[in-house]
Amino acid sequence: MEDLQKRKAPEELRGNREVVLNVVQQDGLILKYVSVELRGDREVVLAAVRQNGYALIYASFELRGDREVVLAAVTQNGLALEYASNKLKKNKEVVCAAIEQNSLALQYASEELRAIKELVLPAVQKYSFLLKYVSSELRADRDVILAVLQNYGLALSYASKELREDRELVLTAVRKNGLALQYTSKELKADREVVLTAVHNHGNALEYASLELRADREVIFIAVHSNGGALQYTSKELRADRIVVSTAIQQNGLSLIYASEELRADRIVVLTAVKQNSLALPYASEELKNDKTFLIECYRINTDTIYHNKFIEEFDKLENGLFNDTFIIENIDFLNLLKNQLLAAIHQRKIIKNIGILDLITNKKQLYEYLINNNKFDSLFWNEKNKNDIIYNILQLLYLKK
Repeated sequence: MEDLQKRKAPEELRGNREVVLNVVQQDGLILKYVSVELRGDREVVLAAVRQNGYALIYASFELRGDREVVLAAVTQNGLALEYASNKLKKNKEVVCAAIEQNSLALQYASEELRAIKELVLPAVQKYSFLLKYVSSELRADRDVILAVLQNYGLALSYASKELREDRELVLTAVRKNGLALQYTSKELKADREVVLTAVHNHGNALEYASLELRADREVIFIAVHSNGGALQYTSKELRADRIVVSTAIQQNGLSLIYASEELRADRIVVLTAVKQNSLALPYASEELKNDKTFLIECYRINTDTIYHNKFIEEFDKLENGLFNDTFIIENIDFLNLLKNQLLAAIHQRKIIKNIGILDLITNKKQLYEYLINNNKFDSLFWNEKNKNDIIYNILQLLYLKK
């Protein structure tokens, strides 16, 4: 077999019928490497396509028009229909066999067969995008489109203009996928029931609603409750509405980016967003991002803010050698407690080229004695359960010290 795959295999080997017949039964695609004569040998080609239907591509032009050969190929792999002759692509029995094996074979059938409802329907119900290959008459057939929309709402895009304006069909589509709203008429995009159904399924369907409905408070509430990011499609007034914005950020904290400037400066609103997603912190107002008390509070409710908090920048000083021994001694608690949690982030951000300085802070007993002797804590238990509480308190010591 390997010998036949080599481009420079001896002609006598590539033309040896007995050898080739044996080999293509194991790997039909070997037909590519055999002699021109054997690619026109009916028995050899039949053996090849029965093992792998795609071998039809290497068969002679005449055999790609042989009904028995092509039928064997598409029975093994329906997509082999692509390499059949145009005459056999019009053969209903061959095409049905191909589609039965793989519905995607419909795209290679003749235009006449792609207009037969009973042949097309099973395929498009399985793969809705195949609607783009069927006749315009079937894309205007209400039964066909309805059957497909019950499984794939976005298939509305392939329906005729008249059916995309059919209210019942559009409702069926948006119940399955709210984003199908984009394919309907201007009138139905202003239909309150249709839009409510769409945004209930997918909040971002709000993008395709009429301007009036994008300012409708009830519609907006349902949209942002489904997908907080839908806040971006609301009116300027509603993006300044505290209740609407709060609903959005509870679903997706990153929706804070679409809130009004005033609300991005609101501590409670930002904390709500950060609690849901630490990545919302960068979208808070500059004043809040520079408020160390607020940053500690953010860490308290979502420890992942450690990767977005401005206190990470403090470690830049380590790289520049600005932290002296006195600072390390005074803040050994802070450095040690944060070491394990920060190390990955620090290393990834390449903030510290030489992290050896953190490795020096390893004596937990010494740390414990330091904290107790300096009345930092009444007690300290080093374990995962209270680690975040300890880090929170030490952040306070570091940031809020006079």
